[in-house]
Amino acid sequence: MKAMRIGALAAAAAGVLAGLVIHQYACADRLYPATMIVDEVRNGIVTMSTETGHMYCYAGASDEEVGDLMSVLMDSNGTPNVADDRIVQVRYSGF
Repeated sequence: MKAMRIGALAAAAAGVLAGLVIHQYACADRLYPATMIVDEVRNGIVTMSTETGHMYCYAGASDEEVGDLMSVLMDSNGTPNVADDRIVQVRYSGF
């Protein structure tokens, strides 16, 4: 009886782990890199834009300044429309 519980628990854990791995790979194809320029920093909110004019914001500014170049990892949310894309990660790239 105890061995059946351990076996069932191990099978459930393996299923959850497999689901997480599959989810990670399913989401990875939605990620893409972008380069943006900081347009404004106000009250800890950084507003950036791409070369094509799309604007994005994120909270938590540390020492970003207007004109800084940022490397950004974006999530397309699985749609072709860039208006609903979200910022996943931001790194300072230069000035």
